[in-house]
Amino acid sequence: MLSTAVIKNAGQASSYFMEHDDYYSKEGEKFEQPSTWYGKGAEKLNLRGIVDKETFNKMLDGKLPNGIQIGVSKNGDIRHRAGFDLTLSVPKSWSIAHYATKDPLFAQITEQAAKLTADLIERDCAMASRYENGKQHAELTGNLVFAFHYHRLSRELDMQDHIHMNVMN
Repeated sequence: MLSTAVIKNAGQASSYFMEHDDYYSKEGEKFEQPSTWYGKGAEKLNLRGIVDKETFNKMLDGKLPNGIQIGVSKNGDIRHRAGFDLTLSVPKSWSIAHYATKDPLFAQITEQAAKLTADLIERDCAMASRYENGKQHAELTGNLVFAFHYHRLSRELDMQDHIHMNVMN
């Protein structure tokens, strides 16, 4: 299942995904794997491998790695929407089987499903606004910057494999 939410507050999102996001089993076993960059936009910005907190925060604030600030200028202020949280959740039976067997194939397949989903979204939905002669035009870009955050448990420590795919705006 894919659920969506707007990331309204960059600071709260950064705190949730980069600081307070360590889920542990009742036995103290850590389940999470490092957050990773994904997408053609990430490649173009040379964002590869593990997501670090500083770059993640800057991207949520609309500051690109090359120092450019993106957003809409209004009355001397730049306004920028942080992005979107797309969460891909697998069926409960899948999560239980993964938890019971600890077979890494479950995580690999879930990650592959997330990448295929992200690829389709990037190909068919990635758009940018362009202004020409005072009129706004939407154009398909075909590239996005994703930060993937892998979780095996819900906030209640219940088995729930899911991947947050944060799309940077």
